[in-house]
Amino acid sequence: MTAAIHGRRQMITKTYGWLFLYAGVVFVAAPRLVIDVISSALAWLPASRPLSGQEPTLWLALAGSMMAMISYLSFELSRDPNNMPAWNVMIISKTVSATLFLCFALLERNSLWLVLVLIDGPIGIHFALMRPPKKLKGDDLVWAAQSKTDKKRFYEIWFLKLNDPMTRNALWVRYTILKKNREIQGTCWYILFDSADQIIRQGRWDAPAHFIEGGVIKIGESRLSHDRAAANNGCVSWNLGWQQTLPPRLPLIPKILRLCGIAKSNYVTPMPCGIFNGEASIDGALYRFNQAPGSAGHIWGRRMPHHWRWAQAILGPPQNRVVIEILSARARLGPFLLPPLTFAHCWLNGRYYSCSLKSALMRNKINAEKLNWSYELVFSAFKAKGFCRPGALVAEVAYEDTDGRKLLCHNTKTGFISLDIMPGPGMAAAHFETQDQAAIETVAPAP
Repeated sequence: MTAAIHGRRQMITKTYGWLFLYAGVVFVAAPRLVIDVISSALAWLPASRPLSGQEPTLWLALAGSMMAMISYLSFELSRDPNNMPAWNVMIISKTVSATLFLCFALLERNSLWLVLVLIDGPIGIHFALMRPPKKLKGDDLVWAAQSKTDKKRFYEIWFLKLNDPMTRNALWVRYTILKKNREIQGTCWYILFDSADQIIRQGRWDAPAHFIEGGVIKIGESRLSHDRAAANNGCVSWNLGWQQTLPPRLPLIPKILRLCGIAKSNYVTPMPCGIFNGEASIDGALYRFNQAPGSAGHIWGRRMPHHWRWAQAILGPPQNRVVIEILSARARLGPFLLPPLTFAHCWLNGRYYSCSLKSALMRNKINAEKLNWSYELVFSAFKAKGFCRPGALVAEVAYEDTDGRKLLCHNTKTGFISLDIMPGPGMAAAHFETQDQAAIETVAPAP
């Protein structure tokens, strides 16, 4: 009985939704028709008068009901900031009103409407910036597939990197979905950095991709979930599990850059630091990973940046981990190549720090010479600087963007990185480094 009632309510409310939508379109597109229909109906009503000359009363009543609704929603958001439907209604209402006022200004050539655009437009943008990220259950927030399958082009990537503390070997695995020309392709990638033999074993294979219930992605017989990764194509396999030791972080790239169309990708860190156990077999060679510190990343969007540099390292003793992650990228806005923007995360003394958009635009610096680069970062509570050097084991990986553009990635997971914390209010000077356990990538258009 309850299920039947629930089903009827869903059907009725959906019908109301379409009715309100159609009525709103008619009210905006054909106001005179609305008046004529109402006036015709009045002829059948006793004690009624013609509506002519009283149109403002009708429109004020409608505007008043809308203001009452958004006032109520604003108060609700002050009590419950995680009410996502309320945020969406506020953003939609202000976006629609600003768009209509702009149309009226153009059609009537009346600059008065532009004043209203300048009022409602910024309010809508402000609500969009304040809206918290979509809340999903548990680890789904940062692991679950985010790409919209109805887009003509998109890509989505999940990657893991881990460093064995005894053998000093490193492993990087990557699960990728690429959609271009309405075709979806799944790919598994791997790179094994063998420190003892000083060799690199790398490869990839393609297979059909599927989103799976209770997991994240399945590519052929390879699966990824929020606590396990497994793959097998006959010659190459891996089976990895992990325990997370630091909480996930929200997007590294500010929402305003995505709203403006500058950033066409998003990046979150589902696991900034975890402990891996498992093994990988590559062409008969078996590599074991025991209590190996590592991390995970999740990237998705419509286009990759023009080129970028990325570094991540887990530093310090196990009981007091320090994690630094840096992303410096250049994007295109139409035909224009924009200046680089540099963002960073840092987990230090049990707290999380990030760089503001102002720091990314004007204060953070990257000085690069081929694959080596130094950095200067301004966090909310301190400044930091350091140096990144790939070392001897550097793999070359060919990427392809959704538009067919070719990119070349120089990739190492056994690089050197230093981190110097500059002294400041409430922050003591400190130095951290790793000789062979830093992830460092430099990606540029393929020659």
